[in-house]
Amino acid sequence: MNPINKIGAQVSQFPQRWTHKGFSLLELTIVLFIMGLLLQVSIEPLATRLESQRRTQSVEQLQMVQQHLRAHWVSHGHLPCPIVSARPISNNAASRSCQNAVGGLPANELTIVGSVNKWGELLDPWGRSLRYHVSLTDVNHDQNPNTPDWLTAGEISTVSFTELTADLSVCRAALDASCNESHQVASDIVAVVISTGSKDTEKEQDNRDNDNFYISAPFSTADAFRFDDQVIWLGRSELIYFALTSGWLP
Repeated sequence: MNPINKIGAQVSQFPQRWTHKGFSLLELTIVLFIMGLLLQVSIEPLATRLESQRRTQSVEQLQMVQQHLRAHWVSHGHLPCPIVSARPISNNAASRSCQNAVGGLPANELTIVGSVNKWGELLDPWGRSLRYHVSLTDVNHDQNPNTPDWLTAGEISTVSFTELTADLSVCRAALDASCNESHQVASDIVAVVISTGSKDTEKEQDNRDNDNFYISAPFSTADAFRFDDQVIWLGRSELIYFALTSGWLP
């Protein structure tokens, strides 16, 4: 046999080690499915931890807001006006009469450091504006119908503390049209502040409709009752106490 042919025959007998075979569509599908499951398993605990951290931050933020609202009341004798987003910040100055019952929380006026939107409304850990509602009740001894007692500078010094009233209420989850006593958590509330969390659920609509009744309930992800709003409030009695000890009330 020719030596060259002999070498060629020997080479042809070597195993085909370098021959590659591609993945089938089924194999690729299985691999992608497994990778998707692994990714989902790793992402869900992270998302849960982030949500829990934001809820903790929200609790701390609302406690701070409550303290700053009380301090503003003691220092000025009135609460700050809610910000109406469509208006410039200058229109929400403390020196003017305020008739906006519901709006954003004015971070600058309350000297609160935190994230704000372009209107100066304080944002919660989810980047959503805190909802702020103040009672517009008015004893009206000065015959001016546009001077709410809790929001107008100097107004409470013209009335007796026994005449001051507030008309906001906080209720348990079972809310009816009147928030009757069996559902009430608190009444005679002057101001309410709400962090609306990451979602708006059907059960939370009563905290969005701008009426005088609000819901406060434990955090829940149950299908029957999903709820992540956090609510704080200032009551009539505590503000009257602070006003009396600060010399604002006659």
